[in-house]
Amino acid sequence: MSKKKDYNLAYKFRPNNNQNLDILNYCKKNKIKTFHKVSFEKLASRQNILGIIATNSSALINASYFETFPICIKSSFSLNYYFKEKIVFPLKMDTNILHQLNNIFKNKKKLKNIKKKIW
Repeated sequence: MSKKKDYNLAYKFRPNNNQNLDILNYCKKNKIKTFHKVSFEKLASRQNILGIIATNSSALINASYFETFPICIKSSFSLNYYFKEKIVFPLKMDTNILHQLNNIFKNKKKLKNIKKKIW
């Protein structure tokens, strides 16, 4: 019997950009929380955030400080430095994303190593 894990999802808009209405409507329709002006650091200290998924954001660097998994999407927009230094968990969009996330969230040892490396 397979255990299904449910995750609460949230989307954070960049604070200096306008909210994209298509994304906002999609999030509302699919019960995804949205945040705009509040900083990642404030969110991480107030919310129970398991992981953050991004391509190149300072939040990826700060995530491990808050015991949050820094997950970087592998794309042309990603900073290769993050992967080279092994300070993020890579996420490949062309493979089963939920399977990758489950494996990432089980790897607390690597999260602790990332935190030691950065902080």
